[in-house]
Amino acid sequence: MAEDLLDDARELDLHYIPSRYPNGLPAGYPHSFYGEKSARTALVCAERIVEAVLCYYGRRTFSLED
Repeated sequence: MAEDLLDDARELDLHYIPSRYPNGLPAGYPHSFYGEKSARTALVCAERIVEAVLCYYGRRTFSLED
């Protein structure tokens, strides 16, 4: 499980600079680089990390409405 979370964190790390800064990509702008598939992948990775943290601290469920 820890290795899966590390993979999720690595996936999210790839998006840190390019998604925030106009010159973070070698060519183009962030809005033209990201599509639905990459956004969904990042969201799934983030949800798994948040779920793991919540479980670690004793909360067993996670909802985006929380």
